[in-house]
Amino acid sequence: MKSRIISISLAVMLALSVGLVACGGNGVPEVTEYNLTISSTEGGSVTDPGEGTSTYNESEVVNLVTEADEGCRFVNWTGDVDTIADVNAASTTIIMDGNYEITASFEEIPEYDLLISSTAGGLVSTPGEGAAMYDEGTVVDLVVEAEEGYWFVNWTGDVSTIGDVDDGTTTITMNGDYSITANFEEIPEYYLIISSTEGGSVTEPGEGNFAYDHGTLVDLVAKAEEGYWFVGWTGDVGAITDVSAPSTNVTMNKGYSVTAKFEEAERLDEGVAWLVAAQNSDGSWGGSNKVACTAFAVLKLEDRAFEQGTSPFDGEYEYSQQVTTGLNYIFSQADTYELAAGICLGKGDHVTCETGIAMMAIAASRNPDRVVNVPASIVDGYTYKETLEANIEFFASYQEGNGSWRYEPFGSKGCGDNNNTGYVVLGLAYAEEPVYGFNCTIPEDVKSKLDAWIDYVQVDGATPHSGGSGYGAGDSNSNVLRAGGLIFEMAFVGDTPDVPRMQRALDFLSRAWNDPDWLWEDTHSYPGWYGNPDWQGEPETEEMPDWWLGLEERWWNWMGPHYQAMYWIKKGLTYAGIDTISVDDIDVNWYDAFVARILYGQNEDGSWDRDYWGDSILATEWALLTLEKGAQQSP
Repeated sequence: MKSRIISISLAVMLALSVGLVACGGNGVPEVTEYNLTISSTEGGSVTDPGEGTSTYNESEVVNLVTEADEGCRFVNWTGDVDTIADVNAASTTIIMDGNYEITASFEEIPEYDLLISSTAGGLVSTPGEGAAMYDEGTVVDLVVEAEEGYWFVNWTGDVSTIGDVDDGTTTITMNGDYSITANFEEIPEYYLIISSTEGGSVTEPGEGNFAYDHGTLVDLVAKAEEGYWFVGWTGDVGAITDVSAPSTNVTMNKGYSVTAKFEEAERLDEGVAWLVAAQNSDGSWGGSNKVACTAFAVLKLEDRAFEQGTSPFDGEYEYSQQVTTGLNYIFSQADTYELAAGICLGKGDHVTCETGIAMMAIAASRNPDRVVNVPASIVDGYTYKETLEANIEFFASYQEGNGSWRYEPFGSKGCGDNNNTGYVVLGLAYAEEPVYGFNCTIPEDVKSKLDAWIDYVQVDGATPHSGGSGYGAGDSNSNVLRAGGLIFEMAFVGDTPDVPRMQRALDFLSRAWNDPDWLWEDTHSYPGWYGNPDWQGEPETEEMPDWWLGLEERWWNWMGPHYQAMYWIKKGLTYAGIDTISVDDIDVNWYDAFVARILYGQNEDGSWDRDYWGDSILATEWALLTLEKGAQQSP
């Protein structure tokens, strides 16, 4: 036992003796130290940790900071630089893994001459003209001032380090000796020669010869005399913003000669004559949806009669026969639905729209006591007012719970939407409006449900479509056509322009006004009223993009003006008593804009090309009906 204790004691003593040796014999660990010798060349010094020789522990990180003398700059570190973090940085570090000698190297900053001059017509105001010296790398501001009648052209000379040689306010970086020149020249002056045809004048800037500096934007305003229409600008029109608008502008990039073209209102007579010639032998118009096509045509011919101070049934009126046979065709299409009350006009999958449009034609006769004389018709013997009352009963019987109408009573084709609803409301408004003399009563329940539908279908949220009208349930997309219909519906239930929801609708219309194609989800489905500004009529097939080949008809319809959209906007704004709308903070006379665009698209034979929503007959009807603005606040 004693020997074991002695063995353990010896082992412990041995271990202790070894530990004492490793700690230097007194229990303190040994530390390795290295010397760092720092010097600098002429032109600067090392401020941290200073120059000379210092001792540091192994692996210690030492900060190195230099300071260059005036007119000099730090170049790099030389010597034992393997552990210096960045030998090219004036402020860096070194790790002490050995004895090191390092030197901070400096040099004088090179200076370069900048010689600046200018041609006649201006000067260099910053930094001035003449010779000046700058340190290498200095970024010098350059600013020119042109004299009156001159403009800056460009910089020439040693321009490789100038920021923008075509800009009078720029910079140059001094990497060498440079000589540069600011060039000026006289601003070109161009003449704008303005004239007009008979029937109007150019009120701004006037007519005659006018001189303008290059690039000047000149406002052009044309005004038609009574009995004339502004057609468009002709001549050098390439720089005119909109050749079909009476109020537009031209950018003076060279000399131009332009003429404001006016034509007598007889162009409308030619449109009516073309429409009359298109009537079918049975009194109808069109090939499909014939009740609607016929009703629009009759509506135009009736309005024309009253504009001339006569009745559309007066034998002396040149189109009285067309009005009578057209209305008789409409009455011949009267029918009923088993699940709906009242009488419709034009039974089929578009009966809702067709009946609403037919009601307008009947009411526009302004003859509520006239008796239907169509023996084969179920309304034979009815007065015109009794027929409208039966139509109102028809619509009241199948109005959806949300206040809308669908394509046909309780049909399978979709659900209630605001396109069908819009035409129903047009028909109801004409039947109710005192100016037409029918004074039909619209059930309050119909109006109250319609009022709720307006709130339901108006688009909410912060989207481009906000304030406009969706198509139907859950639809958050809008277009200018439906916006016009929505405004009409609001006016029908009693809204005025200061009512918030109508103001939101007007705001949407203002935002979308100048967009030629107010599209739904970019699917080319719902264009705006103006169409493509460059539209010139039906293109050749080879002009169309590949993705439209085979769809020529829809391509050119989509590209041109959209007359149904203009018609609906006109109906809504007229009924609401709105003469102008604000577009980009400018009050726009929407009617003048429509007149210019419609007349620009009229064909030589008096007709209009078909648009996105209808054939040439419908397009001509919408165009003619839009051109007659009508009394304010009447449908």
